[in-house]
Amino acid sequence: MVIVSGTRNTNDFYNLLLRLYQPAAKILNGDVAGLPDLDTKELAKENEKLKTLLGEKDLEIAILRDLIKKKNPHLLKNLK
Repeated sequence: MVIVSGTRNTNDFYNLLLRLYQPAAKILNGDVAGLPDLDTKELAKENEKLKTLLGEKDLEIAILRDLIKKKNPHLLKNLK
């Protein structure tokens, strides 16, 4: 999309942005009426899965930092 200075093109651009980001803004403001209803058990299951993935990622990062600390201590200052 090419944006040229001018009223019509600028208005079209901002209208497009509003159409794209308005649903996300509603969700962030707590308006979840447009969201599909999900079963509480499904949400809990997905939440546990995501927590597990996050925990594994954090553990992997900690292990890699320990390896760097042991083998190349001069590189550790770049990680902080």
